[in-house]
Amino acid sequence: MRSFTDLTIKKQNETQNCDTQKISENSARYRTINATVKELKEIDPNTCISTYFIRCLCNSKKVLSLTAGNKVLVNFDDLLNYLQKGER
Repeated sequence: MRSFTDLTIKKQNETQNCDTQKISENSARYRTINATVKELKEIDPNTCISTYFIRCLCNSKKVLSLTAGNKVLVNFDDLLNYLQKGER
């Protein structure tokens, strides 16, 4: 027979799992420029998108990005959106 504390702990674990899923579903995917190119090549092996092109998009503010030290982190979802629509 289960005790009240067992049910409470189980409910807390379920709540924590749901919160983790919500955060991961709503959070943006940030990648370094090299990781971005690598992921684009996995999606489309024949892509002509280069690191230089992505760096230019970040510098011109056409794609959302962050700077962490010397690294530029590209919002991968925003980049895909830009590439599909052609403008921001």
